Order: sequence, then structure tokens, then C-alpha cells
Amino acid sequence: MFVLHRVPLLLIIPTIAVAVTDVKDPQKISGLEGVWRADFNADTTRVIVQMRSGALGLWDTTNGHPIPGDLGTLTAKGSYVKNAGATLAIVCFDAGKSRVFDLSTGSAVSPELNISIKHEIEPPAVCFSPDNSQAILFDDAGNCRIFEIQSGLEVAKLSLPPRQVEREIRPGSAFSKDGKTALIFDASATLHRYDVSTWKESGQPMPHPDRNAYYSSFSSSDDALYAVTFDSPGENGPVGSLQLWDVMKSHQIGEPLHAQNGMSGQFIDGGKRLLITPGRGDTRVVKVPSLETDFHLPRHDDVDASRAIVTADEKDILTCGCDSFVILTDALSGKLIKRYSNPAHVRNVLTGQDANIAWLVYDNSAFFNTSYADYYIVRFDLGKMQPAATLRINDFVHRSILSLDGTRLMIHVGKTDHERIRLFEAKSLKELPATADN
Repeated sequence: MFVLHRVPLLLIIPTIAVAVTDVKDPQKISGLEGVWRADFNADTTRVIVQMRSGALGLWDTTNGHPIPGDLGTLTAKGSYVKNAGATLAIVCFDAGKSRVFDLSTGSAVSPELNISIKHEIEPPAVCFSPDNSQAILFDDAGNCRIFEIQSGLEVAKLSLPPRQVEREIRPGSAFSKDGKTALIFDASATLHRYDVSTWKESGQPMPHPDRNAYYSSFSSSDDALYAVTFDSPGENGPVGSLQLWDVMKSHQIGEPLHAQNGMSGQFIDGGKRLLITPGRGDTRVVKVPSLETDFHLPRHDDVDASRAIVTADEKDILTCGCDSFVILTDALSGKLIKRYSNPAHVRNVLTGQDANIAWLVYDNSAFFNTSYADYYIVRFDLGKMQPAATLRINDFVHRSILSLDGTRLMIHVGKTDHERIRLFEAKSLKELPATADN
């Protein structure tokens, strides 16, 4: 989505200044430079780190020391994908093999999987079954491969169209919540439904209506009864489409919806409604399957659509955009609850299991040409619609990651080739000892 960036003003909130000093100990997590990606495990005791070189390691968040194990300490080279519960990660090595590891011990929980996946900038398309017994992967030829994790046996191989070089369509997959159905989105932007017990296709293929879209993807309801395919044109201006599907009938519901700069959809309310976010225009909530508009969300810009974040209990929707407001809207009625303004750009919003809290990432930098950055991480009370704690970071912030349990934050900072991670308590915003010596 194209976003107009405006020069931020002075951020008027109390701050806790955090100085940036030289890295001291290269043997600890605080000493790592050139971090490409990193994530917490389920209980936040570990962080998996992928360096720019592709090297991987697992680290203790209490003392910052490396965790020995099959995963090794920056010895495995490849790209990783976590499961939904952050207990496992599959690592796709440069040598063409893949393996699943436990994110607490670093131990391998599968033998090598016989599949060739190239090491790329983006992580490979992988999906774990709800019970973590199987994993869906796509090989270099575009085939969909299903493996049993514990034994490493290949359960099924689904022949699908190969990726087209001129289009950025990454294949993807999703399981229904009960694990009985799998949806496969191939590199030709076609959605397929499979019965997991047999891995036979059920119904007919569901091709996205715009066959010339540059980028396409999909999302589905938890029960996999409904799905949407959508696309982006890949550049500013052209129109993108979104199509709703009755997955059980392999049937297109209504005509495609269109919006400039593309659009995407997220199912809410148990799949009864759909949050539609276009590149330009109105972000809105519609009923499923009628596609009747339930309500429009507040506009934050005359051109670009509002960004919308649904709280964990799906009772509220927080929106932001190019203006200085964050606005809370009742997700059932569409009525505005409250708004908050601070004259700086909201770059990101994080939400966790506690529906009453959000973390707002403000970019208050005004002098990038002098290598000066000024970011604020704000723990935000959604009930009072006001800051509860604030952290200031005078370094470029690449990513902000909230742990699954909402207790810790990871801030990915630094200049190109010297990126580091810093760990904080999410409530107090105090830095953990593991990285406090940065």
C-alpha cells in the first residue's frame, strides 16, 4: 500500500531515554550485528536469530547466552518459519534439506525432510497443521509437499503450476481450525481445497478473477468455509480485486470488488464478517456471505485507506494512518468509541492477548540526512485511550515484535549490516539484562 509520509512534529509524551552504546560482547545476543530476522519462542525464554549471512542460532533471553543443541549456534545456514504456537521452527537449509527444531531446546524433532528449497530473502511458504504433526511446504519446482514431522515421511505430493518469474505470487496454505481441511493457493493464483485424511482435492479449483495481477494472496475463515483471494497491481495507480468464495461449493460469491492499489481481506466474528482494506478508499466491514456493508471505518487520509487492527476479543478495531490520530471503533456497531492524537507518525501498532492494551510505535525522526533517528514505543491503555508507559529509542527501528503471551517486546534496530535486537518487558518497557549492555 502506498503511504504518504509527512514530516513529523515534536512528540509530546513523557519519555524514558535509552542511550545507544557500542556493542561489547560478540558471544552474547547483545553482541550480534547484522541480524536479519528474529522471533520469540512460546514462553519468551528463547529467541531464534537469523543473520544476514543466513546463519542461525537460538539464544537465552535471561542471560543472553547461546543455547547448544542440534540447531547449533550460528552454524546452521538457511531460513526459518515458526509454527503458530512458536514452539517449533522449520529450517530450510542452503544445501536443499529442511528440518524441524524445538524452539526451547534447539533439538531436532524431525529427520531431514527430502525437499529442495532455495534460501531466499523471504522465508519459504510453510504451514504447520494445528496439532503440529504435519507440515506443508512448496519445493523449487512449485509442487506442494506434505510431510509427517516426527518420521519425516512424505505424506503427499501435489503437482501445481510453477511460479511465474514476471509475477510475485508466492504459493501459500492454511489448515482449518479442526485440521480436517487444507487450502492450497498455487503460483497461478488459484485456490484449492483438500481433504487432509486423503490429500485428495475436494471440489473444483477456484482461480482468482484477475489472471494478470502482479501479486496475489488469500485468507480464509477459521473453519475454512469461506475464503477471499485478492491482489495488488505492484505499482501505484492500477486497480486490484478481491473475490469471496464459498469453499465447500467451490463457488464464487458475487462479483469481484475493486479498489485502486489493490485490497486485502481478514475474516472476523467467527467468519460471519470480513474486514476489507483497500489501497485507496474506505476500509470497511461487510457481512458474509452477502458482502453487504456493515460500516465504514474512520478515514485518516483523503487518499490512502486506514490501517485497521482488530483486538484479540474482536470487540474493537483500532485504526491509524497518515494523520496524527489513533481511533478506537466498536467492532459490532461501528460506533466511534474514542480518539487520541499526538503530532507524530504512527508507524506500527502491536496488539496481544490482552484486548485492553496496544503498543504504538511512533516515528518522530526529522533529520535522517544527519543519521539521527527518534522513535517512541508507547504502551497504550485502550480503555482510557492514553499512554501508560513510554520508551524512547534514538536508533532506526526496523521491526517491533510482541511475544505471543504479550509479556515481552523485541525491537530490531540499527544501520544496514549492523542491525541488532533489543529485548524489553512489555508492561514496564524496561530493557532485559540480556541486551541492556548494548
